[in-house]
Amino acid sequence: FWHTDAVLIQSVDERLADFGLSEGDQVTYLNGKPVYSVDGVDAILDALGEGDEIRLQTRGAQVVPIGTKTSDAMALEGLGISLREHRMRYVKRLIAVEGQTVHIRGGDLYVDGEKLTDAAFDRFYASTDPRMGYGVNPTVVPEGHWFVLGDNTNNSWDSRYWGFVDTSDFIGEPFLRVWPFQRFGLMNGYFGTEG
Repeated sequence: FWHTDAVLIQSVDERLADFGLSEGDQVTYLNGKPVYSVDGVDAILDALGEGDEIRLQTRGAQVVPIGTKTSDAMALEGLGISLREHRMRYVKRLIAVEGQTVHIRGGDLYVDGEKLTDAAFDRFYASTDPRMGYGVNPTVVPEGHWFVLGDNTNNSWDSRYWGFVDTSDFIGEPFLRVWPFQRFGLMNGYFGTEG
């Protein structure tokens, strides 16, 4: 599926460039909340009250106060910053679909209250990173979306961090595994094999 890998500054007002912000910088936090998409930036801004200071942080940089929330500053563009998303293809394990409730508890994975016990889920799923906001408590998958997890369950950039994947972003199903080399081969039952 296609997914936003990074939110980047597309252009920046000269006034803000003086604070060290420049085109191509990756936006990592807005007002202390992690940024995973342009829509996420808008949601963080929407939650601020009029008159609240807006603070932006880019990868490896200090927090920069970029302005104050006003009725004119409903998006960062009103403050002189335009954003773009860098999207890339991901392969993750589909865990839950719209309407299902996913919950990671004690390292185990539950969907609609049922523990997943298949061999594919016989692993410890980390859920203590403070940036994880989805699935660490019972989380209902919204309509038109799916919840996905990576196989590196302790350190995988997946739905635990950035939430749900829109079903319109799905582009296919993998049929050949190339990594790790010792597991090279067909997968997902293609050509009569199990993987």
